Amino acid sequence: MLAGFAELVALPCIALWAAFGSAIGQWIKSDQAWRAFNITMGLLTAACVVLILR
Repeated sequence: MLAGFAELVALPCIALWAAFGSAIGQWIKSDQAWRAFNITMGLLTAACVVLILR
């Protein structure tokens, strides 16, 4: 029963994650935009780590 519930939650989340990744890939075309996106996501990840460890 727990596995079924996990599947019901995981599959839509995975689909949403994949759709977001595909949309970002189509939206960002230049190397400079990719670099800015990667830096932004890296900074957000680092901020999350700081908040978790605090």
